[in-house]
Amino acid sequence: MRTNRTGRETAGRSNGLEAKTIHRLLEFQPASGGFTRDANNPLECDVLVSDESSMIDLPLFHKLIQALPEHAHLLLVGDIDQLPSIGPGSVLTDIIRSNVVPVVRLTEIFRQSASSRITANAHSIRAGQMPQLQETAKESDFFFIERDEPASIQSTILELVEVRIPKKLRLDPILDVQVLSPMNRGSLGARELNMLLQERLNPCRDGEPTVERFGWQFRLRDKVIQTENDYEKKCSMGTSDKL
Repeated sequence: MRTNRTGRETAGRSNGLEAKTIHRLLEFQPASGGFTRDANNPLECDVLVSDESSMIDLPLFHKLIQALPEHAHLLLVGDIDQLPSIGPGSVLTDIIRSNVVPVVRLTEIFRQSASSRITANAHSIRAGQMPQLQETAKESDFFFIERDEPASIQSTILELVEVRIPKKLRLDPILDVQVLSPMNRGSLGARELNMLLQERLNPCRDGEPTVERFGWQFRLRDKVIQTENDYEKKCSMGTSDKL
C-alpha cells in the first residue's frame, strides 16, 4: 500500500496492523533493483488491501501479483479520476473496465456538502462538460479568478494566501492553506512561489537560526514536505509538517 503518515496511523488504529508502501511490502532491494518477495517467496497474508491503487503502474502491479499467495484475496481501493500512475499502464482503470472482477463504487461525497460547487464542477468535468466558472453565491466554496500576466498572477496568489482566504475562513496561512503549481520552474513554478510565500508569511527574524541546503533557506515555522521515505525516522514521502 502507498500511504502517508496519517494513512498508516489510521490503519494501525483500525486493525492493529502496519501499513506499508508496496516497495517496502515486497522488500525492494536498491542494489539489484529487484524484490525479495516473489512467487518463490510469497507474502504471508490472507487478504491484501491496496490503497491509492490508481497510482500503481503495470510493472509494479505485476510484481505484486507474483508475490501474492494463491489463496489470498486482493482488494484494490482507489479513484480512477485521481492521480494516475507515473509509470506505464493504467492498472485500476483497465481492471474496472474489464468487467471481470467485482467492482463497488462509492457515490456519496463526505468532504464537501451536497450543495458544494466543487462537487458540482468536478462532476461536470468528469462528464466532459465545462465547469461553472462564474459563482455569485456568497458562501460558495468555488472561485475562478482569471489573470493573464505572470506578475498579476503572483500578486493575486500572495494576496489570497496571506489575506483573503485566512480572513474569510479563519485559517492559518501557513498551516491551513496549500498552493498547487503544475510546474517547478518559472515565475509561477513551485520554487519561485515557495520563496515568495516564505518571505511574505515567514520572513527571516533576527537571532533565529536558519539552515541553507542546495540553494534553499529553511527557517523556523516553515512548512516542509517529505520527498523520500525514511523508515528509521518514520518519515513518509508526501507527509507535510511544520519546522
